[in-house]
Amino acid sequence: MRRAGNFHRTLSTYVNAIVSAGLILDELTEPPAGESFGRSEPVYLNVPIFLGARCRRPAG
Repeated sequence: MRRAGNFHRTLSTYVNAIVSAGLILDELTEPPAGESFGRSEPVYLNVPIFLGARCRRPAG
């Protein structure tokens, strides 16, 4: 089976891209891995594997 690649970026890379695009960052979340995945890969119980951002365009 072929595995998908990954490329880790810093949080500042994402935040700076949002700001550079002229967006306003309303919320940034790092939801934990699901329980079943955490049981099979315990390291991910303490390390977030997802990043969520809520952004909006400025009014006007």
